[in-house]
Amino acid sequence: MTDENMSKPTTIAEKVDMMAMVALFPALTVMIFLRRKLGYRFLDPMKIFVMTVLIIVFPSLNSGYRTNYGTASNLPYIFAVGMFCFAMFQRRLRWNDIKKGVRWHSRSRGISWFSALLPFNDSIVRRFVDPAVCAVIGCLVPSPLGHYLILSAFCLFVFEAWDFDQMISRTLDTLDSLIDSEVQAENVDYYYKGNKQSRSLEETAGIPTGIAPDIELQIQGRKSQKLDADLYSGV
Repeated sequence: MTDENMSKPTTIAEKVDMMAMVALFPALTVMIFLRRKLGYRFLDPMKIFVMTVLIIVFPSLNSGYRTNYGTASNLPYIFAVGMFCFAMFQRRLRWNDIKKGVRWHSRSRGISWFSALLPFNDSIVRRFVDPAVCAVIGCLVPSPLGHYLILSAFCLFVFEAWDFDQMISRTLDTLDSLIDSEVQAENVDYYYKGNKQSRSLEETAGIPTGIAPDIELQIQGRKSQKLDADLYSGV
């Protein structure tokens, strides 16, 4: 890594991405129970193993943990072992699906168990219902597992909000690329006919065509010539 890259400040977008990736670790531990058909690669064994170890080790660092919480002190261990086993079981199911040729994305966030029970679309259920259910269960379960579930609910909400924004951005990028192609084709036709005035933003779907019509005309003319050449060459 060069000195220039090391001194480059982290952008807000990069910080948000890092926060979402950190939030995914505890969020994944509850998604395993809240979702079905989680993708094979989304069920990352390393993330699951790290969280299993943390959930088991952290309570043990407190010498008065068992004294303060009594039988409830065993709940984090039960949760951690159950989470790990169920995650590996789901991952094995997805691997079997892959071998059978079942079409399912390996990074799928899964389908909430509540999607079939509530009159909301999947996005709303994943972003709001699942975190809310996890938080409510956390309030009902004795500490400290309850505290962890509340934290995980918040992390799930953060991750799903980030993931939804990423999905919207990818969809809009695809739509914008289609609009770019359409406007580009219209520009070629427009300037190829000898028009020298720039097209208005209303005509180009909000895409500026340049502040110099003569240069724009040359650009579009060269592009049209290339298209003709490609057509005759059979490319």
